[in-house]
Amino acid sequence: MKLVTNESKPLDSYYAPEIHMCSFLDLSYPESVPHQIYACNAREFTVPLLSNFYSQLIKVHNIDGIIIFDGGSDSLMRGDEEGLGDPIEDCVSVTSVSLLKEERIKFRILISAGFGADRFNHVSDAASLRAVAELTQMGGFLGSLSLEPTHPGFQFYSNCVKHIYSRQAFRSVLTGLVISATRGHFGFNIPEDSNNPDEVKVDLQTRVRGSSTIFLWPLMAMMFAFDVKVVAERSYISSWIKEEVTVSKCYDALHSGRRALKTEGRIKGVENLPTHEDMRS
Repeated sequence: MKLVTNESKPLDSYYAPEIHMCSFLDLSYPESVPHQIYACNAREFTVPLLSNFYSQLIKVHNIDGIIIFDGGSDSLMRGDEEGLGDPIEDCVSVTSVSLLKEERIKFRILISAGFGADRFNHVSDAASLRAVAELTQMGGFLGSLSLEPTHPGFQFYSNCVKHIYSRQAFRSVLTGLVISATRGHFGFNIPEDSNNPDEVKVDLQTRVRGSSTIFLWPLMAMMFAFDVKVVAERSYISSWIKEEVTVSKCYDALHSGRRALKTEGRIKGVENLPTHEDMRS
């Protein structure tokens, strides 16, 4: 974990979004220079380690609310679905925030953006939407909002992405999906032309050209909000990994929990949405 600014030196030119975001914020808000962001490799954290770090941040910066973001919907997977995506990193964040003891924290929110992007990682849309429904029943769904292409917030986001991409080699498929969907693209066909090729054409065509696993739809331009504590309460994965002190032990716990569910016949099969033909009488 490191506190970085625009003056920080990236380890290489491939990936350093926090530093480049500081650069964008410095240009956008020169009266507040220098901007600072905590940068880390989220895959190196366990629940005890991340909880301890969050507690320190809360005290140092007098934080009274936490919002965590997931690109896609694998953070909503309980653990008994056929496909889970890449659940450990997300579940570590969700579980850590849910377990924080600081009384000053007034809200703990999980935002899921780019809904449907995790098809690329074998998370089905039906499983994701079922998760939303079940969290709604439990009182954990806090609402949703849509991005739209002319809104200043979206313009700020897309300009920030363009700035970051001008300074690093890495391109995010998830970011490309969100931006493309917000601009109104739909279906399997990745847009050939764009006024912002660095954000759409490079992100998607270069990395997933010819792949039918990418399907653009308006739900990718929506952000769904959930109560972190309820998401953790619903999650089997959270209970499996919350006390593990190494990342490898987290994966061991995940595989062990999955094996137990499989033995009990509780792993679901592939979940699909009904087709239009299925809905006809």
